[in-house]
Amino acid sequence: MLKFLTVAASYYHQDVGTVLERSIPPELKGAKGRSSPAKMVRMLRLLPGDVDRSGLGKVATRVVLALEDGPRLRSEVVRDTKAARTHLDSLETLGLIEEYREREYRDLELDEDLALVNHDIKLTAAQEQAIETIGGNIGTDYTGYLLHGVTGSGKTQVYLELVAKALGEGRTALILVPEIALTPQLMATFSARFGESVAILHSALSPGRRFDQWCLIADGSRPIVLGARSAIVAPLSNLGLVIVDEEHETSFKHEQAPFYSA
Repeated sequence: MLKFLTVAASYYHQDVGTVLERSIPPELKGAKGRSSPAKMVRMLRLLPGDVDRSGLGKVATRVVLALEDGPRLRSEVVRDTKAARTHLDSLETLGLIEEYREREYRDLELDEDLALVNHDIKLTAAQEQAIETIGGNIGTDYTGYLLHGVTGSGKTQVYLELVAKALGEGRTALILVPEIALTPQLMATFSARFGESVAILHSALSPGRRFDQWCLIADGSRPIVLGARSAIVAPLSNLGLVIVDEEHETSFKHEQAPFYSA
């Protein structure tokens, strides 16, 4: 990533520091006194071991039973069992339960009604040719292709099949769209096909959600990234495929410093 950004700064005659500074979420810059944007939640779990539960009261017993299937949010356990803090403290003192903190990733709100996915669709000859031609070069040295088709001609289905090929070869994929307004429908479509393998990056996300998405991409949990032009600096490893949808659109050009074309 550092090499990529250094080359980009040189190509666009931009200050390297500015390019680097603009290429990571503000929440990662570590300003003094700023708390971490990571969302931490309080969890409860049962501790292993044989402890006599016969002397537990009704509420304490409900807490233990509520945790037998695995850890749960502390707030959920309190709500479902009507436990007070004294009940939980007593169970911790007895060595029956433990409270701990866990990172929680904020969900993206998806409109599933927008998903345009048909897993049983029969591809046209033109779609099959495009998938075979482009897909055959995933993982090789860079090759560029122009996929031409009017609206409704099935380009999205080609994108889906190519991304599946990239993932099948252990690669990651980046899909860039010209406008944030186009993202929800594509996100719903890609999520319907690939589930939680898809991350989204654009400026309309809340800072917390953008930070969570960046972290999930960086740790390899989300090998597919969908976003507007700023997603070009997503921290993807082993990139095998880049799709620039509607590549003729001028919105792929960032007309403020640092100047660049995605």
